[in-house]
Amino acid sequence: MLKTLFTAEQIAAAVDAAAEQVLARFGAEEDVLVLVLLNGALPFAADLLRRLPANYRYDTIRVSSYGEGTESRGTLTWKSPMPFVEGQRVLVVDDVLDSGLTLHSLLTELKAAGAADIAAAVAVDKPARRRIAVPDVIAALRVEEDHFLLGYGMDHAERYRNLPDICVYLPE
Repeated sequence: MLKTLFTAEQIAAAVDAAAEQVLARFGAEEDVLVLVLLNGALPFAADLLRRLPANYRYDTIRVSSYGEGTESRGTLTWKSPMPFVEGQRVLVVDDVLDSGLTLHSLLTELKAAGAADIAAAVAVDKPARRRIAVPDVIAALRVEEDHFLLGYGMDHAERYRNLPDICVYLPE
């Protein structure tokens, strides 16, 4: 059974607030490269990008730190080519920040590749699972409990990503 945590309307308001924070952080004049993590971040990124000016251009990337398991190892495997980020201002967009291992590793690698300024925006911050601090993250929404989230890009076996709400799975 699915229980709605955030409705589409609540998500839209949270994305509005996140866009304001992104603009406060990066501004509306200089170019910003937005790197969207596939597949989960697509709905959030699309909504966020529609609220940002034309100087925010985007690209998609695929990385994994999970290997064959369900827990992040904290080391990245690039499943798409690493983009050229040297000297660029970069905003990484992801669906969920939980353990922090994947996002921390990704931001560290992009900084090492020469990104001039880097931050992240996530649809949902889930601090209950945090294993490593990730600085400079803009979170649209926050969930204190360690729920398994579905919808708005988040999935179980590639299903439920297309739900407009963010839900939690509750066993019957």
